[in-house]
Formats: sequence, structure tokens, C-alpha cells
Amino acid sequence: MNNKNNLESIAIGSVLIYLSFALVFAINRMLWHPPAIWVSQSLLLFFILPVFIYDGVIYQSESFLKYITIPLIVVDILVLAIFKDRGNLPYVLYVFVVVSLLYTFFLLKLYKQYKLFYLGIGRWKIWLPVLAVVFVVIIIGTAYFSSKRAYIRVYPLYKYYIRSNGEIFFYELSFLIFMFSWEFLFRGFLIPILRKKTGLFLAIAISTIIFSLAHYGKPETEIYSSIFGGVLLGYLTVYFESVYPAVLSHFFLSFTMNMFVMLRVGKIHAPAVIMNLLKSLH
Repeated sequence: MNNKNNLESIAIGSVLIYLSFALVFAINRMLWHPPAIWVSQSLLLFFILPVFIYDGVIYQSESFLKYITIPLIVVDILVLAIFKDRGNLPYVLYVFVVVSLLYTFFLLKLYKQYKLFYLGIGRWKIWLPVLAVVFVVIIIGTAYFSSKRAYIRVYPLYKYYIRSNGEIFFYELSFLIFMFSWEFLFRGFLIPILRKKTGLFLAIAISTIIFSLAHYGKPETEIYSSIFGGVLLGYLTVYFESVYPAVLSHFFLSFTMNMFVMLRVGKIHAPAVIMNLLKSLH
């Protein structure tokens, strides 16, 4: 029992140390262009590598799987450091991401972690109608804040996709994948592993602190709202037993802010009735 507790502590410590570097990398080096690059990076940073590190420490110290997991961790970190843009053979990055992703799903199934990490649909009969109400609130909120200069300066996050509707669709689909990785890390992964040592309250608090720090550089109101949002989404993920409400609500928040800002600055167009309604909110 003591050995298991020690391994759990080492695994959590290893993950937190890794995340300190991962978030610095994400803030300073992740590129929003092209989307396929940063989607691949986000899957590696926030979904694949945390699972590899945690499972590697907890389950694989005496397993032959460590001879697969450890080399993959090393290679994936090297890939993250090297492949930053189109000029660096991005298809090599994609191959390693696909291989690592398949191996991640294998580990999650092998160690029965889909439920632990809230990767099932959970109590969907409750969260679906709640999500519908949340979407309405998000639309009103983002329509209002999209008129503020601080948000117009930051959004849309990806500045290069406004040349055609096809690029908008591809970017937003890519961002949904990014948001899955992001919400998995903070809600689906950190909360249950920290909860084993700290209890639910502190697990959500620690997750929220890291989540808020990751919003460095965003508008001030968004940073403050990320604290409230982190706590709320943390508790709702646990209650709903699923990370997908957090994924969808966070994605919809970003999507609507992108759309409303682009409507306001004339990058995309909508019927006059929608524009007049939007202009009335400021």
C-alpha cells in the first residue's frame, strides 16, 4: 500500500513538473498557423503526454510497456521542439501524433481509465438541457463583450483564417479538437488524479489556479472569469461524470466570440437584422 501511495505521489509530481514546462511552451511557442500544427501539438501536450507520464509511473515500472512508453515520451517531446511550422516536415509530426494517440487509447482501456478521466458521456440526460441554457448565456455574454477593444485586439485567435468560409470551418473544427485536449487536461485528468491525494475541493482549486495562469495575455475580464469558470466546470465535470459539457461550452464560448468580433469589424457579414441586434449590445 505504501509503495502504491509513493508511486501515486511521484506520478502526480511528475505530471505537475511536466505541465509547468508544457504550459510555458504553449504560451510562448504554439503557433495558431496552420491549425493542423497546433492541433497536433495540443493533443501531444495536453492529452497524450500527461497520460503517458502518469501511467508510466503508476503501472509500468515493472512492465515491458515501459519500453514503449518511455521512448514515445522522448520522441514526442523532441517532435514538439522541432516541428513548429510548415517548413519542418509536418507530416512526420502527424505520424507520431497518430501513433501516440492510438497508444494512448490502448493505455486508457488497459488500465480502465475512461470512467476515471470522465471520458464517457456520463449523465447526459441532465447535462444536455443544462448545456442548452449555458449556450444562450454564452451568446448574450460574447455578443456584449465582443464590442470591447480588449477583445477585438485578441480575437479571433487565429488571424489567418478569415479569407474564406472554408478556412473558418476548418479552423473551428480544429479548435474543437484543441478544446478537447485542453479540457481533458484541466477537468478530466488533473482533478481525478489530484483528488486521490487532496480531496475534491483542493483538486479543483489547484486545477483552476493552473487553468487561470494559462490565460496569461488574455483580456483582464477573461482572466478573472476563467477563475469562476474553472471552479464551475470542475464541479460540473465531476457531477455530470463527463468532460464533454466542459469541452462543448468552452468551445462554444470561443466560437461565438470569434464570430461576433469578426462581424463587428466587417471580416464576415450577416443579415442586417443580426447586425443591428449585435450593435445594440455594447
